[in-house]
Amino acid sequence: MNPSNEMNTMVPGATAIPDATSVPETTAIPEATAVPMSETAIPNATAVPNATAVPGGTSDVVPTAPKEEPKFETIELVSMGQDSPKQYTYEKLLSASSGEAFVYLVKRKDEFFVLKIYKPNRHPNHDVLEEIMTKTRGADSPLVGIYSHGLWTDPKTGWTHDFEVMQYCEGGSLAEVSFKGKEDEFKRVALEMAIAIDFCHRHHILHRDVKPGNFLYVDKEHKHLVLADFGIAMMLDDEGNMIYDKRRQLIEEARSVVYAAPEMYMQMQSFSPVVTTKADFYSLGMTLVALWKGEGFLIGKEQELVTMKQENKLPYPTLQEISEHTLSLMMALTRNNVKDRAGMAEIEEWAKGKVIFQINPNGRTDFRIPFNVKEGLVANSLQDLAKMMGENPDLAKRYLYQDQIGSWLKEYDMFPEAARLEEITENIYPDNRDSGLYAARLVIDPDTPYVGKEGKVVPLSQIGEEIYAHFAEYCEELKDEQHILWVYLHTVVGQDSLPSSPEDVLEKPLVYTALLMYRLTPGLPYLLYRLPPELPVLENPNAEKVIEINSLDELLSKVNDLTTEEAKRLLEPDFMAWLSERDLAKFMMVKSKLSEYENAADSVKGWLMLYTIAFDCGFDFKKVNEGSELVTPSDFAELLVKEYDNQDVLFVCNYEGQLISHIDEKRLDAYFYSRPKYAKYPNYICECLDLKSASNSKRYGPYNEELARMKAVTGISGKVPTITVAKVKFSSLNDIDSHFMDVFNMSEKEQNRLADWCALFFQEDPFTDYKKRSYYDLTWDYYKFISSKLTSSKYYKQGLLADSKVNGAKERMERQWDKLEPLKKITKNFCILPLVVISIVFAVLSLYAGKSFFDVVMVDVGEGVGFIAAIIVGIIGLYLASWPGGLIGALLGYFIISWFCRTFGFLFPWVMVAYCWYLAYQAYHMVKNGFVKDIDPDDAKLIDAGKRVIMGEAFDSKKKLLGDSEDYPVNVYRESANVAESSRPKLYKKAMVLFALALGSLLLCFVIGSKAVQKHSHDKYVAEMEAKAEAENAESLQDTPYNEAEDKVEAEKEETSTLGEEMFLQRMCGTYEFQNDGKYTLVVDITDDRKKVLADLTIEGDETTSYKLQAEVNPDDKENYIFYVLDENGAKMDNDYYEMKFYEPKESNMTIEYNHKKDGVETNSGILSKVKDPQGNSVE
Repeated sequence: MNPSNEMNTMVPGATAIPDATSVPETTAIPEATAVPMSETAIPNATAVPNATAVPGGTSDVVPTAPKEEPKFETIELVSMGQDSPKQYTYEKLLSASSGEAFVYLVKRKDEFFVLKIYKPNRHPNHDVLEEIMTKTRGADSPLVGIYSHGLWTDPKTGWTHDFEVMQYCEGGSLAEVSFKGKEDEFKRVALEMAIAIDFCHRHHILHRDVKPGNFLYVDKEHKHLVLADFGIAMMLDDEGNMIYDKRRQLIEEARSVVYAAPEMYMQMQSFSPVVTTKADFYSLGMTLVALWKGEGFLIGKEQELVTMKQENKLPYPTLQEISEHTLSLMMALTRNNVKDRAGMAEIEEWAKGKVIFQINPNGRTDFRIPFNVKEGLVANSLQDLAKMMGENPDLAKRYLYQDQIGSWLKEYDMFPEAARLEEITENIYPDNRDSGLYAARLVIDPDTPYVGKEGKVVPLSQIGEEIYAHFAEYCEELKDEQHILWVYLHTVVGQDSLPSSPEDVLEKPLVYTALLMYRLTPGLPYLLYRLPPELPVLENPNAEKVIEINSLDELLSKVNDLTTEEAKRLLEPDFMAWLSERDLAKFMMVKSKLSEYENAADSVKGWLMLYTIAFDCGFDFKKVNEGSELVTPSDFAELLVKEYDNQDVLFVCNYEGQLISHIDEKRLDAYFYSRPKYAKYPNYICECLDLKSASNSKRYGPYNEELARMKAVTGISGKVPTITVAKVKFSSLNDIDSHFMDVFNMSEKEQNRLADWCALFFQEDPFTDYKKRSYYDLTWDYYKFISSKLTSSKYYKQGLLADSKVNGAKERMERQWDKLEPLKKITKNFCILPLVVISIVFAVLSLYAGKSFFDVVMVDVGEGVGFIAAIIVGIIGLYLASWPGGLIGALLGYFIISWFCRTFGFLFPWVMVAYCWYLAYQAYHMVKNGFVKDIDPDDAKLIDAGKRVIMGEAFDSKKKLLGDSEDYPVNVYRESANVAESSRPKLYKKAMVLFALALGSLLLCFVIGSKAVQKHSHDKYVAEMEAKAEAENAESLQDTPYNEAEDKVEAEKEETSTLGEEMFLQRMCGTYEFQNDGKYTLVVDITDDRKKVLADLTIEGDETTSYKLQAEVNPDDKENYIFYVLDENGAKMDNDYYEMKFYEPKESNMTIEYNHKKDGVETNSGILSKVKDPQGNSVE
């Protein structure tokens, strides 16, 4: 990790866990993982820490920036706002001693540049650099050229640095030039410097670090001077005031004490002085003094300069060293009061030769003011006049408010001073003449001292000590804005540069009086009040309640027993001012930390500040290496577990957020926040303990105060705490088995507590990866575990009732459906068996009795139905038309129906069989599909819902798990059982109906079979008679003489002609085959009325074709037939027919000679031989 980035990201952000698929979301303790859910949305889980992220060890130490300069041979830099890098080559290191940056000479394309790489904790204002780079660069610019600026990460250390690439100035800086004896050149350089500073201001830039070393000569001839080093520059608003940026470094951190204006010392946390362009001009004045007297001279007096600046007593050159004109510029630029300080307008007047500051207004030999002639008081100087006014206040007030003093000043051309006196008497202090007199004395002599409570002169540098010595009185008196101390400070220091105002003191006297005290005189002890700070000191005279703090170590030794309200008191500006003077580095750390947690409550910020100061201490403000017992989160976890063990029962939380009963939760939060490694824990703990939070209130597993604390302890310590229940210690789930009898004998309350603890190993384990196993599944695993181990717990008892209800309803449903299964099988058999019997009977009849049986039956049916139809149609025709119409209708009805039955009678039984099979199929599926379980007991949704009901009852979370469907799936099982129960009567009824149909079918088969047997017996008898007659005929021919038998033979021929014809037609029937260019198969049959011969011709070749053929029986020629091919509708095709001749050669079967003609053309011919009889038996 980049160390600088680590410093900037000490506060962990909240890591949200995906909603809808996660257990309650929380801040990152440590790494939260997404939690896939089952179908129903479950609560967003609380913190899901990653075990490896739980910190240990001691408190954090602020990382230290690298001391060595970055090393490189070549470096690639990308300027802000650009994409392409530019490469520079290292030439040499110019400077590494600066506390701000490392400075290098680099080269690019034969041109030299200066590369400034800032140290990691230093950050220039890139807005300023961009303004200079884009709008001020040019050959004649008084500012150094900036060519690039941005961020660069050192690949060797990982630190990120700000950088800028600027113009290389060969002539060195002004710090290397001596102007002794060169006043004319000195004046020229002074004007060039002023022009450069004003150029910055006109581009809204406040340099803030004007000094000799930051003015550089571009050339070796010292012709072109430029201002450089904008590392701490700030932008100005339209009114010329500095724009503060809390994200950047503080003013204190970024100033050169020797050259800084006095108002730059007055910055603190809650007060930011109005810093204007005059601050740069003050630094210009100090630069001029340094250039003339020598910078070393001033640096040697650095500590004294702070007081000298406030009292306008700087070590200027004397008039013996330098001209009054030049000295007036130095003095005009270095006025302590910003309003009196010279700016660019005054410098322009000075450049014209004017003395812009009266160095010695007493230089006139004729200055003489008769203040009190009777007493011999004559003022020969302004100092004398101011002193006399102080020694004779009543007379002086009379002179002042009668404008006498103003008139005296006007006589000596001191019109500005006279006007100022008039403003004091008429506008500022018209009623308070004491304050008006003191203000007038300060106008006349700015060195007029302030006299303290004890009547002694108090220098500006000791004003803070004066306030400290009489703190209670000043707390009350400074509420008056016209108090003489305010008059003194507003004149000497400037109202805008003071950290407090009368209004501030009136609002918070302790705070702002102390703030003024600490800013005016650094080094005073801090007054730590143990009483509410809003109560005035005078109302709380108990001295032992006020503690003087002289050092940070002393402070830390006193604060361990502070209350949170008292800790908040330290957020006030007075303490911040005191802290900045005592330890600027820690003050900066506090500022940074408070800015990171600017939205935190003040109750947290007070402790946060103290723990940031005590970064090497534990929670109890003891040094880590001196035995502090509360340092890491694990230490707090152990303390909490001790509370559990001591009480043998988890204590009850008094308010949300408290983790340990005797530790203020705000203080604990602040401690964790102050340690970057632990900063993630307060939000985690809060989320754990806030039972009413949006995420925790949605949980459907057990979650109460006891479990919440144990989960918080688990998260911050990295392990599930050991607890004691019924004097038995439990560290893991295996301990429950190890202490089986102890657990078995526990009370319900004790098992409940143990059950809560077990949840930390399942769904409430802060380190579980819910992507691998969901919160829902883990909760179910948890229930199964406690139902097998903790059978006295309320969770098991409540879940057992729900389990019985769900499984009882399911078992009843399955029993009801099981009762239907045998009846369904019988009913389905009734659908199929009768049809199987009918089909077999009809098939046997077709083979055994032949088609003539069906033909005769259908003819009989057709005759009867036709007769009935004729009667009905005749009546309708008679009614609608007349008797001829009725007669015609009757005849048509009779003949049509009779014809249909004679023609298509052979199809009737098979159509009926097919239709019956269709009805059976429908009935079968009606039974099979109409009486099935409407739900699947193994359905995943029902099983899941059953789990939800059980867990909902066990953990009192049915609403969360099932919403409004709380009785689901019990109601589903019950409804299904009712459906099965109500289906039994219906199925019985259908079974009886089908049984009746089966009996009817069997009876029908019996009747038809009987008739078929009778018909077959009759046909057999006729055949036997014919055979007997033929045999007797042949025998009679042999026994009877020819002549005598001739007449008898002729008579027998006539008798048997019809019978012979019938025999021939029957022998014609059968199957014939012929092999030509394909296989010809001809099946011949004859209609029942013996009037038509039917044939089916099949030709098998490349393709198989079939034809229906029909021929009329010719009684006169029983051997020759014309078979016409029938179309799809059964009509003859006159142009397509076969001429066939049937004959019986000796010792051979029936043979057919055929000739096929189509459209009068013969297509083929051949001879067919009979191979099978009508019953399908082969013939030889």
